[in-house]
Amino acid sequence: MVLDNYGDRFYSTSGSVAADGSTYKTLIPATDVKLVERISLQFINSGAAIQKVIVYGTLDTGTSTLGGSRWSQIGDTITVSGTTASLKSISTTGLMFVGVTCSGTNTQVMDYNMLVQNL
Repeated sequence: MVLDNYGDRFYSTSGSVAADGSTYKTLIPATDVKLVERISLQFINSGAAIQKVIVYGTLDTGTSTLGGSRWSQIGDTITVSGTTASLKSISTTGLMFVGVTCSGTNTQVMDYNMLVQNL
């Protein structure tokens, strides 16, 4: 669980994934957001080619395959040009889990920062 109770206010995490050029890869695995009001996401494309990022949410209590039929895309697909960054903030009211996938050319790295907020 990201936040253990409503008294917890913030949680921050970061990471990266190398694209394989053929499929969407999990950038941020299914993250429990039941006690969260808002998340802010920053996607940093350190490569030269474009990466596509998709943010998903679900009301399911289980964590089925990210991007599968039990998940819904939140907003439009985000295009992150080479050596640039993109920010997205999402109200998570009512969501159970959120996750993110990305797709880029072979071995291109996408970094992320995620701030989870319970205001």
